[in-house]
Amino acid sequence: MAGDGGGAGTLPPHVLVPPTWLPEARLEVSVHSCPARMLPDLQRVFPSLPPEAAGRLLILPTFQPTKHDMVSITVDCDDERDALLEHVRRETARPPMGRRRPRG
Repeated sequence: MAGDGGGAGTLPPHVLVPPTWLPEARLEVSVHSCPARMLPDLQRVFPSLPPEAAGRLLILPTFQPTKHDMVSITVDCDDERDALLEHVRRETARPPMGRRRPRG
């Protein structure tokens, strides 16, 4: 769905896994190392985050198709935003395929 951002198959060095569509989850996800420029923002959100942890953090942006323009501020958009967020929460709470928790 999304381009690789690097042209001719080359990815920027911070992209560890290129955008990948996961049909079962109805999500596109990619994996990135945390750029140093994001550390100040992360430390404001997570004040107890040690500075050396930034090198070990991974960023997983996601993409989901939407019915509405998500920059709009309407009840329909708010409802869809909530539903999409809940979908991501459910999908990311599941163990990866092959590592499902036993029932019981």
